[in-house]
Formats: sequence, C-alpha cells, structure tokens
Amino acid sequence: MRLSLSDNQTTRAVLAAVGLVQGFVYFLAYEFWPDDPSAAAFAVAPVFFVSVAVLIIDLSWTGSDVKRLAALTAVPTTVFTILAFWVWRQIPGSEAPYRFDDSRIPSLIFGAAMAIYVLLPFLQTYQKSGRREYPYDSLFRHSWNNLYIVGIALLLTGAFWSIIFLWYELFKLIDVTFFEDVFTSAPFVSISLTTVFGYGMALGRESERVTSIASCTANSHASASSHRTSVPGEFAIHWAAAAVGYRACFGGTVVTHRIHDPLLERRLPRRDW
Repeated sequence: MRLSLSDNQTTRAVLAAVGLVQGFVYFLAYEFWPDDPSAAAFAVAPVFFVSVAVLIIDLSWTGSDVKRLAALTAVPTTVFTILAFWVWRQIPGSEAPYRFDDSRIPSLIFGAAMAIYVLLPFLQTYQKSGRREYPYDSLFRHSWNNLYIVGIALLLTGAFWSIIFLWYELFKLIDVTFFEDVFTSAPFVSISLTTVFGYGMALGRESERVTSIASCTANSHASASSHRTSVPGEFAIHWAAAAVGYRACFGGTVVTHRIHDPLLERRLPRRDW
C-alpha cells in the first residue's frame, strides 16, 4: 500500500523524533558511563533497550495499530536488554586476574544483531496483518527490504557527516575552530546522527525502487522454492534464484542457461530487459 504525502511526512517526523530520543539516551549513557566494566551494565541496559526498540519501530511502523506495535516492541526489547545487562555484569573488574575476558561483548552484539534480523520479518508481518500467519513471500520480502532500508539510512547518515566534516575543516583553514568544537561535541554527534538515521529510515521505506527490488527478488526466490529437492540442493536453488532476481531487478540480461540446474532453468525463463 502506497502512503500519501501526509502519511510520508508523518512517518518522517515520527522516525526522526524516535531517533532524537535515541540520541539523547546515547548522550546520557556517554556522560555517565562508569569506569568499572561490571557497573557499566546499568548504562548498557538503556542503550540496548533504545537501540532494539528504535530499530523495531523504524522498520515496523505503519501509522496505525500503535498499541500492537508497542507490545511487539516491548517484549523482544526487554528480553535483549536483560540479556545484555546479564552479560555486562559478568565482565570482570579491572583488578581481576581474568580482567581481559571481555570477548563476550562482540559475541553478544553479533548474536543479538542476527537474532533481531531473523525476528523482524515476523514482527513486521504480524504488525501489518494482525494475524498469526506468516507467508513465506512476506517474510522473505521484509528480510530484503530491511537490508535495503538500513543501507539507505546509513548512506544518508554518512553523507550528512561528510558534509559536517567538510564544513568544519574548511573553517579550520581560516583558523575558525568554533564549528569543529560544536560538531564534534558529544551532544551534537549522538543526537544528530541518530536523528538523521531515523529520517533516512523513513526515506528508505518510501522509496518505490527499494521495495520493488525486494519484491522482485522475493518473487524469484519463491518461484524456485516451490520445488522439493534435497536440503543442499534447495539451499543452492534458493540463493541462485535470489541472485537472479536481484540482477533482474536492477536491469540487464538474465541468461538462465548459465545456471546448471535444469530445475531452476525451467522455473526462471530467459528474460531480456
């Protein structure tokens, strides 16, 4: 369903405001971050909570059914926050003989990111329909959409920071350091980047190019998944179909005789774009 101009503006305002709150929490955590690794769990908990909650809201916001979205956000966010708090509390202090045993932190972050990536399509599907039905094409489309939307938000955030960096570097050439002091301060960095990122998420959600690419890729993937084969063969067919659909969505010629799986060739006929 396409959003109207007013709906798009509302989404931009909501996601930017959510990013603003996220940045404010980041700034407070930075200001009051304790030196003791174990005590840092009390600062990590709100950071983890707001990070997971904002990501779910940014990608699942529909403009309606706010109570349902709040429930879908609160449950997984609370679980991940408790897990992060528990992990950080286990980190030994600076005086402990095993004080460098903090490799569990990147493991937690990577594992949580993968878990959220898998969980998000289910949350998005339920938020949109309100039914406990999870069609495969919907899950796959959301999984691709999420990657593209986050990628656009990161590109916009990077472009924003590049302009800011160029701005204060040019003023430094004439010995004006005021802008560098402002733009590199903790409040500005934490609040502005998260706000721009939230706005970028809204722009990514509005892009028909992004959603059409994800839909085309999902349809190609789903057409190949309708065949029953061995597990390794099915895995190969799925990703070959996704690659073909991805290439076809961007344009170019898809020549299926280069794919040496006759089953996949019958399902994906030659297309000349």
